[in-house]
Amino acid sequence: MDNNKKKKKTEQEVLLRGYSFLNQEDADKADADFHKIEYLDKHVPISKAEDIKLLYEKAIHSNIFGSPIGWHYLANCRDALIEAGYDEKDLIPIPIKTTIVHPTSTTEEKEPKIVYKTVKSRFPIKLAFSLVLNLILIIVVVLMFIIASKSESDNIINYKNNITNRYAEWQQSLTERENIVRQKEKELGIEDTTDWLEENE
Repeated sequence: MDNNKKKKKTEQEVLLRGYSFLNQEDADKADADFHKIEYLDKHVPISKAEDIKLLYEKAIHSNIFGSPIGWHYLANCRDALIEAGYDEKDLIPIPIKTTIVHPTSTTEEKEPKIVYKTVKSRFPIKLAFSLVLNLILIIVVVLMFIIASKSESDNIINYKNNITNRYAEWQQSLTERENIVRQKEKELGIEDTTDWLEENE
């Protein structure tokens, strides 16, 4: 085979017309299929669906293709027939006469199987712990509010109540003192000038 047909060998792979093959033998089969396809395209007239069907069936019965290149050509013919109205069940299946997945022999070393242990989820335990902790925190906060509201010392919760109570106590104490002072003034005969002072303030 000549090197002008875009075939080139590098270490193990063989490149041919945009395809990469693992060995020279596969590349040679593919090259033969390329030539067969080119010959069919030039010399076999395909103007009707019946012509495509005849070519498709004859190619399969004669086993003229032996590589993925030829099988791809047959697949294109099959697609054209289906588009032309043929039922897929009425068409001969394309035979693939090769093994794609090679079974491993008993002499070959088998890769060790990875065993995945199922770990039990700890989510329920974490959820229960979180709920209990949140409940305790809520109880503590409620108790803090109760203690703060009943406390005599001023804080943000009972500040207004404490100030109002103190004001009421001071007012009561001042009223009592004022009454005592007025009684003493009457006893001593001192005139009360409070009204005059209040009016002129």
